Amino acid sequence: MIAHGTKEDVPEGKVLIEEGRTSNSIYLVLNGQFSVTVAALGGAEVARMGAGEMVGEVSFVDSMAASGTVKAVTKSVVLALPRALVFARLRKESAFAARFYRALAVLLAYRVRMSSVRKAGAAEEEADARFQLDTGLLDNIHLAGARFERMTRKLMGG
Repeated sequence: MIAHGTKEDVPEGKVLIEEGRTSNSIYLVLNGQFSVTVAALGGAEVARMGAGEMVGEVSFVDSMAASGTVKAVTKSVVLALPRALVFARLRKESAFAARFYRALAVLLAYRVRMSSVRKAGAAEEEADARFQLDTGLLDNIHLAGARFERMTRKLMGG
């Protein structure tokens, strides 16, 4: 991802993804925070995204326009991954594609579950306690976390 992505500094207040438009990239948040708002909900914030999270992944999966606006809340840094290059790698390397789509599925499932719990009025800590991942998946998450740390250090110059 480092070889094909572009590190981008995103100033506070900049819109990274605009609702109703398609994006040419998906983004991995390296540093900072982003707010996700939805016009149909009166511009209400529906999520906050931070380091280690991916944004633009839903539109990447379904090839539709963005369903929300993603805006930097703080000065942030992202790794922009061009859609065309990611699709090319997915077509070329089936093992990578399987891991990539599995990670996206887990991420999206977690977000749906957390959204449901929040709508029911439960606290986020309670929701986290309810959705414990199996140990095999946790091992893979640990490895992904270590890879993310190495990538972040390399991209951020540390």
